[in-house]
Amino acid sequence: MDIETQSALLAAIVCLAIAISIQIRGRRTRLTLYFSVLNAVLSAWNLTGFLYQVSEQEIWFRLGLLAALAIPWSATRFFQAFLAESSRLASGMALSSTVVSVLLLPLVLSPLYSAPAVSIIILFYVFVLLYLCMYMIYRRLRLTESRIEGARLGYLVIGGLVAITFSLTDFLPKIDILFPTVGNVLTLIFVFFLNQILIQFRLLDLTEFFGKIVVLALLVSVLAAVYGVLVLLAGDQPGILFFASIVGSFVVLILHDPLRIAVEAAIARYSVRERFDLVKALTKLRREMANALELAPMVQLVLDRFENSRRLTHAALFLLDDDAQSYKCLGSVGPQRVSSCDVLAKRELFEALRKGRWLVREDIEDDLHELGGIGEPAEENSGAAIERLETFLRAMDELGAGVLFPIASDQLLIGFLAVDDARVREAFTQDELNALQQVAQQIAIAVENSRLVEKLRERDRLAALGEMAAGLAHEIRNPLSAIKGAAQLLESGAEAEEAKDFLNVIVEETNRLNNVVAQFLDYARPSRSKASSLDLNHCIEHTLQVLRQRAEEAEVELETELCDALPPVRGESEQLTQVFLNLAINAIEAMSESELKVLRIRSLLAQRREQALGGTILREVVEARFEDTGRGMSAEELHSIFIPFYTTKPTGTGLGLPICQRIVRSFGGSLEAHSEVGNGSSFSVVLPVWGEESITGTGMRRLPNKTQ
Repeated sequence: MDIETQSALLAAIVCLAIAISIQIRGRRTRLTLYFSVLNAVLSAWNLTGFLYQVSEQEIWFRLGLLAALAIPWSATRFFQAFLAESSRLASGMALSSTVVSVLLLPLVLSPLYSAPAVSIIILFYVFVLLYLCMYMIYRRLRLTESRIEGARLGYLVIGGLVAITFSLTDFLPKIDILFPTVGNVLTLIFVFFLNQILIQFRLLDLTEFFGKIVVLALLVSVLAAVYGVLVLLAGDQPGILFFASIVGSFVVLILHDPLRIAVEAAIARYSVRERFDLVKALTKLRREMANALELAPMVQLVLDRFENSRRLTHAALFLLDDDAQSYKCLGSVGPQRVSSCDVLAKRELFEALRKGRWLVREDIEDDLHELGGIGEPAEENSGAAIERLETFLRAMDELGAGVLFPIASDQLLIGFLAVDDARVREAFTQDELNALQQVAQQIAIAVENSRLVEKLRERDRLAALGEMAAGLAHEIRNPLSAIKGAAQLLESGAEAEEAKDFLNVIVEETNRLNNVVAQFLDYARPSRSKASSLDLNHCIEHTLQVLRQRAEEAEVELETELCDALPPVRGESEQLTQVFLNLAINAIEAMSESELKVLRIRSLLAQRREQALGGTILREVVEARFEDTGRGMSAEELHSIFIPFYTTKPTGTGLGLPICQRIVRSFGGSLEAHSEVGNGSSFSVVLPVWGEESITGTGMRRLPNKTQ
């Protein structure tokens, strides 16, 4: 067999392998389908050509003409989808390829198929459409603004023109004297180039492509040598030859992966040095982060390494804040675009990040082009998909990101990494994307480690504080008891009125100090209450019974509005009553100088957004709300009210609200405060529902407003 015949068989096998491999990789789109069809058609054309040359049977010649008629149709549709082209030229080429193929089909099926004119017409039709496909790429090249993308499209046009031209010379008479018959080989190289583009979802540059060609050639040479040596040693004995073939196959399979990795690494060191250095730097960064226990130094380390790599023009690290409402930017390389991202505003983007790997701008743009259609009817849900992808692009523009990498822990998106190289389009190779994703995963581990260390430190600090407070309290309490006893004895025996006044002060002050110590012990002591199912309304009504006398003395009107159908909550009656009394008394005291004195106590069922493993969810909670018409609080006061020993009262200890907050938190709830100067304050005790009970109604009942 001559070179042309052998290359036809090689092209048939390789094109068929590419058609199958592109479909089993998992990313099945209209573009990959058209590419598989094009390769299958090229495989059929080359296979029929090979069979006709070795057997000279006319059936293979006719089947080859049928395969040739399908080449323009499949090629125009592939390149139209590849470029997301919807111009008149592209639509006209798609329509004409269908019409001409249908018109020429009767000639191939008729006895006239063997006439030289038929072959010339079909040959002319095939190559004219292929050249027009290259012209369509050239038009896109002229419109592109990116220098890098323009160079890559230029490689694509030149490679396609060379492959098509040399394939054409294989069919011209006596021209093989001037040009070697290498059309099939060049076509294979061009198809392999397209295959690599679809695998990596971006245009390759020339250096990267030839690097892959060298890798493939070296692998084939080494593995063929191994297989050839084993077969050569077996000789012409069929049994030994079969055994050697099996052994050779095992050797080839064992050596394939390590050889590929070693050869790719060697090629990368010499041909793609800058990218190899980035992957190497990111690998070193992951090792450095392995021992990171502090969040701030870890963030600074990551950003410094990104900046030193000189491969990133922008990078920013975002982490979920404590209330799980937004992602805060902890630092950036280049200009900081935004300081925070609201979780709900970009919920779909963060959900896509949580479920997938990374998000690449160019991939989103390609999906948009594909969903935009190429003259074919759009799917019913394509409108929603297009809107969703456009939302992703707007968010990435806002973040200044070319790629977003999720930082996830236990299926929860705790942050994300935004990177970009604005100098080029499709700036990162697959290896670089994998390395950056591994850095993001290491960041997630470092964040969890830092939080664990912080919890341990806080626990140790609180434990030490508790021990110190307990010892200090006992050391103070004992002499206070002695002072109080002595003062009481002096009071009983004193005759002078002035002495009695001083002794009264001593007794009052010791009582106050004793109260401070008792409250401090309550705050420092671990909670010993056990939560159980509790009727919140019953607890509020018990509080009202204790509170009415004090409200009457302060001339405060009590308004109550309780929801009839509240589910039971987690809590403990005595401690919640203590919380409610504290909040109510604070409200009454805050209204001492107000003209309108109204304390409104409400219970209601509400819904709160919480961050769960699957994302943000709505959870039912029960709320007890205390609203007064007092002087209100400034923003600074509101920020400090839960800090121990902070108080605005002349005789306050500053421990009442911190103790209330601690009690509520022990039941899995929260104590929330809202206030505005001159418009009063509102305190809400929010408690989780006990079990899975759900509310069945929203009836309200009103209790007596004021004891007459």
